[in-house]
Amino acid sequence: MSAARESHPHGVKRSASPDDDLGSSNWEAADLGNEERKQKFLRLMGAGK
Repeated sequence: MSAARESHPHGVKRSASPDDDLGSSNWEAADLGNEERKQKFLRLMGAGK
């Protein structure tokens, strides 16, 4: 096994992007047509948990 694989074993979760401090605010700013669709989308994305 290479050194690169040993330092990042399979199954270790890493952040998707370096901008973790943005939180869900980017999703909340999305224009989905109306408030009902926006709230449904945010629920499906796990916002507010």
